[in-house]
Amino acid sequence: MEDIRCFDSSCSLKPQGFCECLNETTLFCERHCFSHLQSLQDTNHKLQDLWHSPYEETRQTVINEAHKLKKDIKTSKKYLIEEYNKIFHCLNEYKNNSFSILNSVEKKANELIKAASYIKEVPTYPKVNDYQLILRLKPAEAKYRARTWRIRNHWIRTIAIIDVIKNSFKLTNISPFQEICGFYNYTENIFYFGDHTKELKEYNLANRKLIKTVLNIKETLWNNISVCYLPDGSIFCYGNWLNNVVNGTTFIVDKGKKVVELPAGKSNCDLSSVLYNDHVYCLGGVSGVSEKFCLKKKTWKSLCPLPGGNYQYSTSFIFCDILLLTSLRSNALWKYDINKNTFKQIQGLELARDFYKRGFAGNIRAYIIETSQKIYESEELNPLNWKIIGSNAVSNSYIWSFGAYYDSNLWFINSKSELIMFGLESKKFELIRKI
Repeated sequence: MEDIRCFDSSCSLKPQGFCECLNETTLFCERHCFSHLQSLQDTNHKLQDLWHSPYEETRQTVINEAHKLKKDIKTSKKYLIEEYNKIFHCLNEYKNNSFSILNSVEKKANELIKAASYIKEVPTYPKVNDYQLILRLKPAEAKYRARTWRIRNHWIRTIAIIDVIKNSFKLTNISPFQEICGFYNYTENIFYFGDHTKELKEYNLANRKLIKTVLNIKETLWNNISVCYLPDGSIFCYGNWLNNVVNGTTFIVDKGKKVVELPAGKSNCDLSSVLYNDHVYCLGGVSGVSEKFCLKKKTWKSLCPLPGGNYQYSTSFIFCDILLLTSLRSNALWKYDINKNTFKQIQGLELARDFYKRGFAGNIRAYIIETSQKIYESEELNPLNWKIIGSNAVSNSYIWSFGAYYDSNLWFINSKSELIMFGLESKKFELIRKI
């Protein structure tokens, strides 16, 4: 944890300056809060699955699940209030602020309960607008959010503070290098990466030099975007989250660092893009609506939807001329058939759900790195060939950004903004540098 100062006179501080009571209650909340939110999440997934079925066959099931959701959300709301009392017992001056957030959550919970009852009144053949309220709320469609509070020039990180984003319970980890995006230039062996700023950094894997390049673009254009390196040296950028609204902003940053706007795609963000045969395939994302962009015609075309809807923080890559996809929200690895326009799950490899993942291809093998920094390797797409070749990295963190294969090593950036290398021969992690 970060350096913590507690201003409660009854609280004993450790010599290093860590507040023992806050640390313990924080870990307690992190461990137990998820179990309460998991029931909401599972119910939400069921409702999403039922959404794709004929309404007549699922009417009563949807109503039953909605009422279960009403009960679960009341239970979790009560639990969270109790946890807030524990977390903030040594931070009384900020308790009122935290409960104002809870009041906003309660308001959204009441809207959800109203929406669940509203299912009974919809027509036999409902239009999309009839479900607008339910679709907009999506009560547990995310993970933990770690909110940092600045108190007397010291940072205090607390776990499980609820933030209402996009009219939903949005709980996500915030890293020091927030919402990092990146891609790999295979021809020059250079990492490119950036965050919510307009600074795009370059790191040369060959000579291990870090170059900072400032682009003359709007700062907000980088929010939760998907980026893809093009053969002409330009950067394809798609998907954006601006003012808590997802949109399909699309543009190219050419070699002269100039922004060239392109026709917008459908509203999406937190997805991944991959170049294949003059098309950029944008797969997954929060909307689950996959698309492809024709670089020659400058046009978009929708692809078949992924099962389940939300594929937030998805990662896609090409291996043996096959497009592969996985995401935070999925424990599966999906194969996209370009000719048939279909997604098919690859059996035999079950990844951790609600963990960040990054996938990429080496010379003859595919690799997937999970949040826990387990590394899976496969020589072929035969499910029996997948095996774990590494775990437990050099620092207590999770992978946040993209990965790359270079010089018989795997490279990625973690949540501490550290560039990490994993040696395929040594099977060891090495901290290269702080970014």
